[in-house]
Amino acid sequence: MKLIHKLTCCLMLLMTSALCLAKDEDVEYLELISTVLQLDKTVTVNEDFTFTDVTAISTKVLKEPALENLKRRRFSYSTSMETFEVLEAFTLKADGSRVAVPQDNYQERINKGRGDGGPAFSDRASITIVFPDLEVGDSVYVKTKRTQTEPLFPGYFALSSVYWPETPYEKVSVTLNIPDALILHTDHRDVKIDSKVEKDRKVIQIAYKNPKPLKSDRQDYSVFDEKSMPGFAFSTYESYQQVADAYGKRALPKAKPINRVKDLAESLTEGEEDPWKKARILYDWVAKNISYAGNCIGVGAVVPRDMDVILDNKMGDCKDKATLLQALLKAVDIEATQALVNSGSNYSLNDPARISVVNHAIIYLPMWDLFVDPTPKDIPFGLIPRSIQDKPVILVGEHRPNKRTPAAKPENYSQKLYSEMTLEAGGWVSGNVSVELKGLPSANMRSSWRQLTEQHKNQIMERMFSSGTQKGEGDIEVLDEDPLSDSYSYTVTFRKPDVFLSQGAGGFVPHAMAPSPAAIFSFLGSWAEPIQGYSVSCGNGISKESLVYRIPDNVKILAVPDDYQIAENNIEFSAAYELDGGTLRVNRSIVDTTPANVCEPEIINRQRDTLAAITEHLQSQVVYQVQ
Repeated sequence: MKLIHKLTCCLMLLMTSALCLAKDEDVEYLELISTVLQLDKTVTVNEDFTFTDVTAISTKVLKEPALENLKRRRFSYSTSMETFEVLEAFTLKADGSRVAVPQDNYQERINKGRGDGGPAFSDRASITIVFPDLEVGDSVYVKTKRTQTEPLFPGYFALSSVYWPETPYEKVSVTLNIPDALILHTDHRDVKIDSKVEKDRKVIQIAYKNPKPLKSDRQDYSVFDEKSMPGFAFSTYESYQQVADAYGKRALPKAKPINRVKDLAESLTEGEEDPWKKARILYDWVAKNISYAGNCIGVGAVVPRDMDVILDNKMGDCKDKATLLQALLKAVDIEATQALVNSGSNYSLNDPARISVVNHAIIYLPMWDLFVDPTPKDIPFGLIPRSIQDKPVILVGEHRPNKRTPAAKPENYSQKLYSEMTLEAGGWVSGNVSVELKGLPSANMRSSWRQLTEQHKNQIMERMFSSGTQKGEGDIEVLDEDPLSDSYSYTVTFRKPDVFLSQGAGGFVPHAMAPSPAAIFSFLGSWAEPIQGYSVSCGNGISKESLVYRIPDNVKILAVPDDYQIAENNIEFSAAYELDGGTLRVNRSIVDTTPANVCEPEIINRQRDTLAAITEHLQSQVVYQVQ
């Protein structure tokens, strides 16, 4: 099953675009709208593991669409652990003249608290530069200096970079200057590396260029594979165990149950003896009662807040909520550890070890070999979001190199739908649609509907069942007794106009009149062309539907679709149609058992053919004659 989880290509391919293709014999190149003429970066690491980063970048405008993007450049930094300076900025005209950025072309924003108090969420400041008199053929140049005054993790340093193959670089030069005594673990791909020692300092120089990017047929960026792209990584971490230890050194002391936490845990679980039920009660409380609030205040990006701060304000980010849940579980003698994972498109822990490969904190419960994520407010206990499924984790305390979160299971993404519909005079259809959801679709649907007012729900129903010329009607009844249950049910009753012709012959495709989150049609998304050379995110699930049409005496059914079955490439689909007097019954189901959340091209291309066959069948119509 293809997931709608694509990263927009233009967000990742910095300042470049494939407007069309330029051909050089049998090689196809991107036609560029801009190019990086030169990127010079010098990073100097101090004995205390702080650093300075001086970066100069020059980018040329080749075509008009690039002007809007290159006219502005924004930088951000942490005011409590960094300083940031713009050393030089100007527009370089095509004739070689320079137009310096005037003082009033800078916009600076600083996050701070009130009076002498510190900020609640973020100390990130930003500087935006507006380049003057920029035209096609001109270049923009900016040179900056970032000085780190406190290391993110004391005693450690890491630097890495990836160069997207579709981004043009005339010249890239990176210099890393570090104490020679530091032991660096390295990796580099398709870049030139030189190293020398000067006066107890190790100087590493990296060179790269890609002036004429080749055409890419890639359609999907849902899986990021660092190893397949040019770039480098340097790190003083020997292993991911050291990453776990560095994070845990400041995080784990925060997870010790203080008296306030003990009292809360005991009051919430009073009278309950079952450990599983206790764990769920505490998980539910954190998920529902602690709202999300980021912590981007210096090292607060990697260090949880104190328990009192979290409980006083009933807010926190992922590591705050994970630390609080860990403390609550410990208070009732349930072993729990934090786990660090990537919630984006990275499905690997590549060497050398770095903290930057993870960006999210969750909880691991060894008693049940179970991962839970208390950050979302709507994910049931025992399930985790798709974004962190089938991914390697860094267990804080005792890292296990091959430990991963579980892959998707079909039973955790399932739907059963039953609908009865009556064809009425004038082309109207009335009836009901009952939907039973299990697993993640239940969480998604619950979250969506809970945010709506009754007035908004009524407006949605009216729009859903009205046509271009006539107003329909609809009502929804929800069965949602448990706010974090892994099941969710609802029934929609409706009358909808203009569904079929009021006279003459016509046809309609059998389908439920109300949309649902895991409908069979939602499994059928596919790629326009076969994919080659890269993996994509995928999933699985189950969807079953039973449709019953009550046919009036003045409507004659002339033909119904043939029954259909297909079972291949981890996909089983069946459809059966039965016409019994004035009743048409349609029973269809799809079961996708794709075994992982990352699929190789061969699997996707085979499933693409299977899904195309199913899609073609689902276009079959019921043909009728109104007498």
